[in-house]
Amino acid sequence: METSDRRESIRPDSKMKHYWYLWMFFLVVVGVLSWSVPVAFFVPADWLLIYLFSVYLPASVALIYTIWWIPKFYETIEFNLGEDAVHGKYGVFFRREKEISYGRITMAGLSHGPLKRYFGMYNVTIHTAAMGGSNLPEMCLMNVKNGPEIRDEISGKIGKLSQPERRSVEERVLEELQKIREIMES
Repeated sequence: METSDRRESIRPDSKMKHYWYLWMFFLVVVGVLSWSVPVAFFVPADWLLIYLFSVYLPASVALIYTIWWIPKFYETIEFNLGEDAVHGKYGVFFRREKEISYGRITMAGLSHGPLKRYFGMYNVTIHTAAMGGSNLPEMCLMNVKNGPEIRDEISGKIGKLSQPERRSVEERVLEELQKIREIMES
């Protein structure tokens, strides 16, 4: 699955770890503490220790595992924009590698919500016709810092023009049409 003449790796921004830790904190507060603390007040005293172990022990194990997993996952993420294809790989236990040739790509998009905007990160989504009209991207270059530049580079390689390039072409076409009109009128 190697593409020729690859440029340097595109890695996610290191703020990705902070972004995911913040989501993890939110999920713990909303998903566990929001109901488990109030319920603890209504548990009979002789069952309180069992209740605390049954709720907080699995939650603590999941929390510790996630704290360990996030940096490991971050280290595995790597994307490359080659001459002929986009190549991506990631995964801690189960490695995933995917290569999509530029000829198959129909659109490169950007997405980032308010929290990602705060951290200055983007997801560059790559869509192909093979996804059958679904909104799901074939590949996502996740949590990258310079998303608009990467999207424009991919769009250029698939033959789509950026806004300034399109404007330049339209101006040249308009000039040519005006010259043709002048010739036809004379």
